[in-house]
Order: sequence, then C-alpha cells, then structure tokens
Amino acid sequence: MATINHLQSYAFAKKKGDRIDVFEGPHTLADFFSVIAEGSDVPRMLKDRFADVVNVRDFGAKGNGTTDDTEAIQAAANKAEGKSLYIPSGRYLLSSASVTLPSNVHVFGDGPDSCLIQPNYYSYSGSWDRAAAVDWNVFQMQPGTENVLIEKLGLRGPFYSEDYSTNPVQNFPYSNGILCRGRDYQDRKSLALEGESRNIRIENVSIEGFAEDGIQLDNVTDGWVTNCEIKRCGRGGVRVYGGLRVYVAFNSISYLSPGDKLNGSNRMYGVTFTRVYKAPLSDFRPSQYCSAAFNKVSNSPYWKGLDTHGGVNIDFSFNQVEECHIGIGVDKGGFTEAHGFAPPSNIKIVGNTIIRTLPDDPNEGNGPSDPQYAYAGAGVSVLAHDSTDDHVGKNILVANNYLYGWGENTRFGAVTYSNWLNVCHSGNVIKNSRRDAICLMNVVEGNFSGDVIDDVRRSSFGVQNGIDCASTTINGIVSGMTFINRQNTDLTAVSLAQSTSGYSFKVGLDLKFSKKGEGNITKVGRAFAEDGLWSMRNFAAGYVLSTGVLSAGKGIASASKTETGTYEITTEESASAATSLWPTVTPVAATPILIAQANSTAVNKITVSIKNRDGEPVDSNFYIQVVGY
Repeated sequence: MATINHLQSYAFAKKKGDRIDVFEGPHTLADFFSVIAEGSDVPRMLKDRFADVVNVRDFGAKGNGTTDDTEAIQAAANKAEGKSLYIPSGRYLLSSASVTLPSNVHVFGDGPDSCLIQPNYYSYSGSWDRAAAVDWNVFQMQPGTENVLIEKLGLRGPFYSEDYSTNPVQNFPYSNGILCRGRDYQDRKSLALEGESRNIRIENVSIEGFAEDGIQLDNVTDGWVTNCEIKRCGRGGVRVYGGLRVYVAFNSISYLSPGDKLNGSNRMYGVTFTRVYKAPLSDFRPSQYCSAAFNKVSNSPYWKGLDTHGGVNIDFSFNQVEECHIGIGVDKGGFTEAHGFAPPSNIKIVGNTIIRTLPDDPNEGNGPSDPQYAYAGAGVSVLAHDSTDDHVGKNILVANNYLYGWGENTRFGAVTYSNWLNVCHSGNVIKNSRRDAICLMNVVEGNFSGDVIDDVRRSSFGVQNGIDCASTTINGIVSGMTFINRQNTDLTAVSLAQSTSGYSFKVGLDLKFSKKGEGNITKVGRAFAEDGLWSMRNFAAGYVLSTGVLSAGKGIASASKTETGTYEITTEESASAATSLWPTVTPVAATPILIAQANSTAVNKITVSIKNRDGEPVDSNFYIQVVGY
C-alpha cells in the first residue's frame, strides 16, 4: 500500500514504487516532466522547453489596452537575451517607459494583432533641452547592441488614429517606433563616443503615429529593414545615421507630416541615409554601402521620398516614389566646419518610378516663408557643397528611371545636378516636366545619353528647356536623346550659357526631335563658339536646280533664285548666330570649271553665288550642305 510522506498546502506528488513523495513549492510540474518533440526520440525537461521562448504573458503582461504593461514586458525582455521573446496577440500599453532590448534576442508576435502602444511623447513649448529630453519609443537598443531580430508586430505611437481626420501628427523629438541608439544619443547625453550596433533586423512590422521616425538606426553595421509598413509619422519612415551596410527593401512608407519643425523646417524623408552633423567624420561617420530597393514611398508632400546626405556607395534601385516634393535626393552631408563636410560619392539611382501628380502646395519646398519655391521640386536632385576637390560630389549613375510631373517653376528641373563630377545619365524617360527636364548648375561634368524627354511645360517665367546648362562651367556631351514637344509653346532642346575657358559641352549628331503640338523645337539655344566648345552637326542638306527649285533635301525650308547665278536658301532651324552656319556648295554642270561661294546672311539664311572661270555669274544645279550650332 502506498503511503503519503508529507502534504502541506500547495504541492506536487510523484510516485516511486510503493511510495508517493510530495513536494512543496516553488516547484512546478515542469520541474518533473519531460517531453519529446514529434519526430524525435530525445526527451527534454518541460521547464527547459518553456525557457526557449520567453512569453510576456508569463511576466504579467495583460495586453488589454488599458493596463500599463511596461514593467512586465521589460522584465520579460531582461530574461530573453539569447532567446526568443514572444508577444501574443493583444494591445499592450507602455505608459511609463520605452522597452529596452538586450543583445541576442528574437522579438516576435502574431502580426499587427500583437500591438504595442506608446501613448507618450516629449513635448515642449519654446526652446528645448536636448540633454534633458526624454525618449518615448516602443523599443530601443543601447549603443553596441548586437544580433536583434524584431518581426511580426504592430507598433502604435501617440498620434495613432484609425480616423485620420482626428489626432493629427505633431513633430517632437525622440518619439520612434524602434530606435537603435548611437552617436546622436551619445552626443546629446555627453557620453563617450564608442561602440557600434551590429546585425539589427526589422521585418514585417507595422508602425504608425510617432512624432519623429518610424525606425531610426544610428551607427549600425549590418542592418535590415524589410517588408514593413510605416505611415503617419512626424519626420520620417526609416532614418539611418552613419549606417554601414544597411539595407531597406520591400517596405511601404506613406503619409509623412508635418516635417522637422524642431529645426524650423518641414523636412521629412521616406528613407534617408544620413549622418549626425558634427565633426570629426571619424566619430560621426557618413552612411556607406547602403541600399534602398523595391520600396514604395508616397505622400511625403513637403520634402523627399528617398535621400542621402553625404552618403558613399549608396544604391537607390527599383523603388516607386509618388507625391513627394523631391523624389530622390542626394545632398551634402554637412553645411559648416562644425558639422564636418561629407561630400556624397559613388551613388546609383537605377530603375525607379518617380511620379508627381498633386498640385503645387504652398507648404512644400521652403514653405510659406519662401513662396517662390512652393512648387513640385526635382524628381532626382543631385547636389554637393561646392566644386573644390574636398567638397564636390563624385561618381553617379542615373539610368533607366521613369519620371513624371517634376520641375520647379523658378529653378531646378525634373533632374538637377550641381557640383558633381563623373555623371553618367542614361536611358531615362522624363515626361510632363516643368521648366527644365534636366538642369545642370555650377560645375558639372558628365555624359548624358539615351533619354526620352517628352513634353516640358513652360514656367511662368517663360523657360522651357530639355537640357539647361545653367552655368558657364559644364563639361560633357549629350547624345542619342529624343525630344518631344506636345505644348503650343516653343521648346529649346539644349540651352547653354557662354562657357568659361576650359569647359566644353558638346552636342552629338544623333538627337531626334518630334513636334506633337503647335510649339516648335529649337535644337540648340544660347550657344557660343568660343574655345572650340562645340562639335558641329548637320543643319541642312539638299539638291537645288539651276532654276532655284529645291529638288530634294532635308532641313531646308525654301530655295529660290534671286538673279543669275545667285540663290537664297532658308533653313528650317535657326542657328545661334549668323556666323554659326557653315555652308558648303558643289556646282553640277556640263562645264566643269565653276566657282561657288556661299555665305550665311542671317541665323537661317544663306546666299549662294556661282560663277564661271571668267568670273561671270552663271546658273547651275548644286548640292548644298550646312553644318553649324
């Protein structure tokens, strides 16, 4: 007969032979039972199996949307290093703090139904103290955190609203869905500038309603943000400070507003690879070897969809950018010596679709304080600080992109370059732009080929150019492009200012022109012949009979005989000046010795004189070829 040795209060019993041993707490059933996984023959203690995944419910989290679950989730996170942290479906309120994640943790839930809510944000009026500002994030990681995966969660900020007409987003600092702290945090807290975070992955997370950024990664090496949905955040979708090998792909980012009001501007970015603006660059590094690919960024109306400031080896490929002020921006990474100058270099912008259909907004650009720029900006804007070797931008490929509806009214074209060397611009389609399809400013050197420039709208200042060389210091060549004018106003295909000595922008012979509206196309405008800047191209060629009748030809509007041996030819296109036409005439007659002379008398008129060996005027058939610029 079995006997019970001991029993007091809450206990567990285990039979051994004819004896039953009773154990008082703190033991649980998991201390005494083993389990075997299906398909395995290796037993494991139940308590060890439970320990593989830390469940926030086991630490008291309620997930009811009203109880403050901060302490419970933080306690679970503290036990999850080297393990997985599971957040079941529920609405977890974080009323008292952000949750700090350790290294070596996998945080996951059941999708957006596993929802963490951060209702707080640091607010102020007037001036604010960076050092004293309090962070209110959902998750944050300290500098030097490693090996973190966050996935399958919903994160909601203080400005989340199912009804977008209520609770409009405001911009305040340090309110992020996920923050990996780095140099910005260390600098504002006067901490040592040390450590970098590594191997941070964020996947399939839905983020909405934060006052700053959806995701902010600072001084991270090897980071991934993929398949996330980020919307209605105050300053940005994904912001990367000083990232090395950070990849942002297959995300949807939308409805960013109102912008960086902390710094008195409306700057906002769907994705930006930037740096903390402080010297030296050895402590506050630029972003390097980063990529944004296959993302959709829409409705960032006052500033940029995709961006890098001072980035090196940055790739923007196959993204869809819609309804932003600037589609893709490349800019300098510091504006003063105190910031540290970080010129961008080695940039690739390939295969993107960049569309703007919204009407101009007085709040975009520089905002109401600068209304002349309150227009849709550039689809691709590529700028560097100046043309000095330490500050100029170097090496960029812009190829096979589709742009629609871009270009400011007073400056910048649909694509704008300023202070850049080694530009390779090729195979883009630029439609329905305003002012300029391509604008080259300050110092630019590059090759521009293979674009289709389809329909440039005239600005209110009367500017309507395909390619606008807006300064005197442009080196390069344009070739193989097609220019289509659908407007009733005239398009200048290539417009140049007078070039400074040593600079040369050449026009190839293989440009194509198509007139679809009432407006004409001037192939080259405002060209100057100094310093051998131009390669010649064909203006006209034809065969004229001795009667003055044009028998065959191209580019000749009319031909006539004014008197014996004298003919007047009018070309379809006007040159930049009368002296910019070079006609060549070859008489055709039975008498072999004839002398022909041709002179340009206007920008589109040529006088031909034919004489015999005695100097007497004679009528003759002749071939004429006209080259010029």
